[in-house]
Amino acid sequence: MMGKSWGGFNALQIAARRPEALRAVIAVCGSDDRYADDAHYMGGCLLNENLTWGSVLLTLSGLPPDPAVVGDAWRAIWLERLTRGVFFPEVWLRHQGRDAYWRRGSVCEDFQRIACPVYAIGGWADAYTNAIPRLLSGLRSPRKGLVGPWSHNYPHSGVPGPAIGFLQEARRWWDQWLKGIDTGIMNEPPYRVWMQESVPPRASYAVRPGRWVAEPSWPSPRVTTRRYALNPGGLGETSGPETPLAWRSPAATGLAAGEWCSDGGEGEAPGDQREDDAGSLTFDSEPLAERLEILGAPVVALELAVDRPVAFVVARLSEVFPDGSSSRVTH
Repeated sequence: MMGKSWGGFNALQIAARRPEALRAVIAVCGSDDRYADDAHYMGGCLLNENLTWGSVLLTLSGLPPDPAVVGDAWRAIWLERLTRGVFFPEVWLRHQGRDAYWRRGSVCEDFQRIACPVYAIGGWADAYTNAIPRLLSGLRSPRKGLVGPWSHNYPHSGVPGPAIGFLQEARRWWDQWLKGIDTGIMNEPPYRVWMQESVPPRASYAVRPGRWVAEPSWPSPRVTTRRYALNPGGLGETSGPETPLAWRSPAATGLAAGEWCSDGGEGEAPGDQREDDAGSLTFDSEPLAERLEILGAPVVALELAVDRPVAFVVARLSEVFPDGSSSRVTH
């Protein structure tokens, strides 16, 4: 079974149900976590995508059936479908916490339910990349992970490039697990990623320069954690005195974020972050003395007090260039 986006979600969810006929899956641009890593409440924060995708889904669910399939009853079926239409954002807003509604479709709740081989694929410009290392770490069945520079697309049409021969890679996977042919795919490193080079901020990229790297496992013994302290004067390798810092960002902060789930279109990537930085509480490091490569999901630990009933916090990691421009690395 193979799918992209919701099809990738479905591949993982069906795998967790263990149907006898399912021998392997390829999940492209899918997530293991329907609540904290999906289009609704990323990290617990309500996304605009909750309304955008919900409106699109409402429209799609109201399309008429094909008369060639259902016959002369197509109009009656269509009207019934329109009568029963659901405004999905309203449903999702009734589930703002991690309740049974979200847990039901989140395979991360119990990775051991999946027994078949899984190939998880995504891109750095996609919204669901974090699921891939979690699947590699949590699954016990045969598994592989692949992350390119791509947005929410299949890798053979991946933007930003370079694209790859995804269909050839998929055939190797299916031959291995459906036909019993030893293609050598399981002898290769289980986790391969496109290590992107530093580039100035732009709202669109045709190609992201970089190189392929591979890890023998995930978590990888070759990746070490580097810790920084959020000191009032900036990022430090050691913590300074504990100091409360008060901040309220302007409501427009975040307009430079780009699309939450980019398809690679013009203007969808996060642009220069300087304007958003100006509306944010920032912590700058000293200029880096040597090359720094990041592989993995950065984590921030905060102690917060708020004077409003509802509030949210967004943390961004950006690279600041000598000319002052700021390029978002992750968030």
